[in-house]
Amino acid sequence: MSELLDELKREHALMLDILDDVKRLGLSSRAGQEKFLSAKALLLSHMQKEDREFYPGLRKAAESSEDLKRTLDYFAGDMEVVSRKAKQVFDKHSSEAAGTEPSDVTLLYMILRDRIRAEEQVLFKRFERLDRLPDRKAP
Repeated sequence: MSELLDELKREHALMLDILDDVKRLGLSSRAGQEKFLSAKALLLSHMQKEDREFYPGLRKAAESSEDLKRTLDYFAGDMEVVSRKAKQVFDKHSSEAAGTEPSDVTLLYMILRDRIRAEEQVLFKRFERLDRLPDRKAP
């Protein structure tokens, strides 16, 4: 597996671990708020990395694969929904004055967990196949 996929998987696991910590600590605690803000920063940087290093190779390959194009279109639409929901939760709870609703963190955790699972099971496997092609340069 490529170093990029290993790195993305580590970030996925870290993101979920941080959100687990937030659920345990609570958003009303300073430590919970700090963890919550670090989850937001990690998610944003992770998405930028995927846009910069992961998706371009898949998009290029999709130019000659209708199946991959449909798959990427589906994941792009799903990402819009995930991003919108994540933004709502982060915006709502990004200040110490925000009300505490543990269910929001649980919802965010579940949304990200499901997206991560699908991404790793479908897109990472497609990326690995591309990475093994003889004329393909590693991203």
